[in-house]
Order: sequence, then structure tokens, then C-alpha cells
Amino acid sequence: MKALKLPPRAPSLRVKPTFMQKSKYKHLLNDPNVQRWFRKLLRRSPASAQKNLSRLGWLCEHFDTTPQELARLSKRKAEDWTEDMINLLEDDGKRSSYISNLFKTTKSWFKHNRKHVEVEYKVAPETGLYAQEKPPTNEELRKILDAADIRQKVAISLMAFSGFRDQTLGDVTGVDGLRISDFPEMKIANGIVELNAIPTFVICRATISKSRYEYRTLLNEEGCEYLRTYLTWRMQTKEKDTKQIVEGNRKTVRVKVPGETITPDSPIITPTTQRGLTHPHHKH
Repeated sequence: MKALKLPPRAPSLRVKPTFMQKSKYKHLLNDPNVQRWFRKLLRRSPASAQKNLSRLGWLCEHFDTTPQELARLSKRKAEDWTEDMINLLEDDGKRSSYISNLFKTTKSWFKHNRKHVEVEYKVAPETGLYAQEKPPTNEELRKILDAADIRQKVAISLMAFSGFRDQTLGDVTGVDGLRISDFPEMKIANGIVELNAIPTFVICRATISKSRYEYRTLLNEEGCEYLRTYLTWRMQTKEKDTKQIVEGNRKTVRVKVPGETITPDSPIITPTTQRGLTHPHHKH
């Protein structure tokens, strides 16, 4: 039986997602083996893939090695390297949760390279910087909302009142997030936003749910009012200052900018500097 011959990997096939363009360690993706590992992580979570690549890059930089050198280690040497890494980071005073994340990345990289590292790391109770973290009180939340602009008010409300995580509003790649269509009781026509029920239902689709199943939640009256104000503002004609050449001289001119045309595919939260952005549907 003939062995299956894989097609040559062309440079154009290399994975260089746009959300990684500013990453200090994006050059690691030039290695086909790192790409394979990254794409495997990418299928589960773009944010996790991004963090793991950065951690692998930091480990290699910090311990003067490369992903290729780590991949070539024997199982025993990989386990020794992992133990030494943990010990050195502990001696350096790193938090246990910080070490745990680097440990998970290390195990993931070795596992991808067929090295099942049999090393365990127990996270110790945290002390210091994050030990006293707690959710804001109602009074603190009120102060946060009072200081926020209309866009921020919507994002804060969806997290505080509906229980969404930030990546449900918009993922790290900018590809998916809450859309207008995820608010089934909301209607938009002729620049007017109407909510047929308050509190209103919000659908968290499986593609933006961390648990990967669809569920429904509610947005309360205050959050609904922020949402209505924000969407109405996005559809309104605005004015802005722009530099133009007038009679041979560069001058600041105030121009009118058409409001956004909002459709069912429009995102609930958009970048402040862009209008009319849509979340492309995932291709399967």
C-alpha cells in the first residue's frame, strides 16, 4: 500500500490571524509544528490560543530555548524541564495561578509533540495582589455606570445585569459576538428602537457561549434603556471635523456623517471608530 503523500505546505496557507498581528510572538507561527498546535487550540477558543502562544513565547524567551528544542526533548527530560521551570518561577516569587497557566501551556505543547508529561502542580491559595478581589457592590456599580459613556453603559449592563462574559459581547478575533438578532423582542424601523417586553430576552448562541450550548437570559429595564439610547445614537447623522484642502490650504472642515444602517446581523457593541461593522458568519 502506498503511503499517503501530503501536499506541500504553501506559505499562503500559514495561519496568521489578524488578531495576532500585534503579538510579540507571532513569528512563532512561521513554524509549521507551532501552527498545527495553534490551530488545534484555535478551534476551541481563539482567546485561549492567543494566550497559549504568548505564554510559549515568553517561556522560550525567559528560559533561553525555542519551541523546537522543547519538542525534541525526551519524555524524561521534558518532565525535568517542567519541574525546573516551576521551581525557578516559585523562587522568583511568581503567583501560583500565574505558574499554573504557564504549566498548562507547557503540558499542552509537550502533549502536542507526543510527550505526555506526568508532572502535577497544585495551585496554592493566593495571597497579595488578587487575594481581596470581589464583585462591585450596588453602590460601586452605580458609580461605574454614572462615569461610563453610552457605549460602555451597554457593555457594563450586559455583564452586570445579564451575566455575560466580555467575550460574549465580541470575541478576541472580532468575528462573532452578540447581534441585534439575539434580542428577539426588539424591533428597529425608521431609526426607532422598540422593545416589546421589558425585561427583554437575550439569546446567547452556542458559538459565543463558553459552554458551547445556547441559552437565554434577561436584560433589565435600566439596561434596556441604555441599549435603546445607544442604538438610536448609532443610527443618527453626526458631524465631525476633518482635514481638507480648501483653495490650496489645509483646513479643518465640519462634515456630516450618515448614521449606521442597523440590520439583524449588526453587532450590539461596535468599535467606537467604526460604523456598519458586521460579524461574519462562521464557515464550517
